[in-house]
Amino acid sequence: MSKTDSYIRAVFLIISLSFLLLIGCGKTGKADLDLPIKAIKWGSSQEDAVKALGTAKEEITQEGLTQLLWSDTRIWNEKASLLLRFDTTADNGLFYAGITFPELNEEKLVQHMKKEYGEPVRKDGTIYIWENKSVGDLPDTMQEQVKQALLGDSSEIQEGIWNTILKEPLVRISLQGNKLLYDAEHMALVRKLESN
Repeated sequence: MSKTDSYIRAVFLIISLSFLLLIGCGKTGKADLDLPIKAIKWGSSQEDAVKALGTAKEEITQEGLTQLLWSDTRIWNEKASLLLRFDTTADNGLFYAGITFPELNEEKLVQHMKKEYGEPVRKDGTIYIWENKSVGDLPDTMQEQVKQALLGDSSEIQEGIWNTILKEPLVRISLQGNKLLYDAEHMALVRKLESN
């Protein structure tokens, strides 16, 4: 094999790897998959949410969890009801959101989602799913902080759990019908750790 052939193969390999990194290996292009309410981020406090949205219609507090409900708000200029869940045990803040659009059909909602987050990573039956990077994609130092926060001191049993957590996305959004479910428990924890 000549030097030219080796050089061409090396350039092709570099371009191919760069392309794979750019498309994110199947994950959506939006790194954080934040809520479509720009004033609220994963890990935000209840006070931040009330400041951005006004007083909630309903507040439910259970062990380590507070839920706030706004039944008549607007998202993407569409009528919506919004449920936000906050972790009050570990003080990780906002980690979950449920949004229902009573006047939107699934097709229109999918259009809004594609505009906001790009194409879904997959469709499971009637459920569209968007995900971002996994816990395992975080820098090693952040992975160690997340592991310590979630599992404490390691043991063999916890290593198996940790290996599962490493594959989980920081944020997962599911769309079915006129409902969106945002699960961002890991992202809320990462934001808390970053702020410390």
